Amino acid sequence: MDFYRVMKLLYEIYIGQNSDSSISNELKDAIFCNLKDIVDLSSSLLNDFELNILNQRPEEVRVGRCFLKNCETIRVVYSQYAQYIEYSNNMLEKNEKSLNNFIDNGLTIIRQHVNTLDLQSLLLKPIQRVLKYPLLLQELIKNTENYHIDYQDLLEALKSMQDVATYINEIKRRHELIVKYGRKIKENSTISNKMSKLTMHSMIKKSNRISVKLSNALRINTVTTIDVTFDDLENKFHCVEKMIKTFIKDVIQLISTLKELLRTQMTSSESLHEYFSDEKNEEIDHYVNLNSLVLNDFISKKTILIHEKVLKPLKNLLECLEIPNKLIVKRRDKLLDYEFAKINIEKSKDKFSFRSNQDSLNESQKNFEALNNQLIEELPGLIRRCTIVFDKCYQIFVLTQKNIYQNIHLEIEKLISKVSIFI
Repeated sequence: MDFYRVMKLLYEIYIGQNSDSSISNELKDAIFCNLKDIVDLSSSLLNDFELNILNQRPEEVRVGRCFLKNCETIRVVYSQYAQYIEYSNNMLEKNEKSLNNFIDNGLTIIRQHVNTLDLQSLLLKPIQRVLKYPLLLQELIKNTENYHIDYQDLLEALKSMQDVATYINEIKRRHELIVKYGRKIKENSTISNKMSKLTMHSMIKKSNRISVKLSNALRINTVTTIDVTFDDLENKFHCVEKMIKTFIKDVIQLISTLKELLRTQMTSSESLHEYFSDEKNEEIDHYVNLNSLVLNDFISKKTILIHEKVLKPLKNLLECLEIPNKLIVKRRDKLLDYEFAKINIEKSKDKFSFRSNQDSLNESQKNFEALNNQLIEELPGLIRRCTIVFDKCYQIFVLTQKNIYQNIHLEIEKLISKVSIFI
């Protein structure tokens, strides 16, 4: 009841019809994720509990049925919430004045009903809540006779809620890895920073990875963990990245070549004009003016447009791809750690070393799979968005190029029409 009351209060103050309209709905959605679904689900669960528990004789109480009925909804709603709560925290850490006022004003009202330190602690409650469901069901099973009408439902509900909790913990683990390595990538951008981070533990890890690489190259121990889905996505990602880099290079080269050509043309026309300076020649004057117009007006202005609308967005996009690129490299490192752990466990000589190596294997497997699954989940959307941005920039470039050639063609036709005889 308390959980539902708090979530409903949170929704009404920050998202409901009477909430602050100065904050956009998009920003509210980014902060509060699918809180409305959490409120609706909590209301449904509460109604089911009241129907199956209140005013029922002990032998007719059906708690397990309530969980089983809402199991799929719990999985979908809380999984979605867990996926986006990290983005919510990032938004709250931006310290924008208008956003801070919005949050603080809401907390002032909430604190009249609930003891809380900040908004983040309230937003964590749904995750904490769903992870407690297995513990609640375990206690109910302990205190329920195995012949009770609800006993089998409780067992099934426990299995379902444990699966949900495992999936949510996996999501949290993925995001923690992304945040951890994303931060490291930014911090370790210089050689001095990288050197300062070296420890005996990290050096041992690097040595182990090199050992696995050499063993694989020499066919002593081949890498057995292969994920075709990830390999395909990685290949597509690098193809898109290469396409963007090549296009940027080609556009810069084209602009440079075109400018150089037109400067040469301009110099040639000025020399021609100087040669005929003793006699008045309108055709020569028009020719010089045309070259000046093309170079200074068409090319210079359109070059600025290309830099702003084509090259700049694509360069910014490449900067955004640095972290995914580093995460792909980090995924390879985690794969090598996992492979080394598998080799190591085969070399275990006693129970103690086997147990230690088994723990290491489990940990390295979890880290690898968490990062691998997160990349598989994120890369398709990233590739799609990169392709959309590239297509838009490519269209702008083609249209700009077409406009340049059309204008030049038009001016040349005007010049030709004014020339009666021009050799």
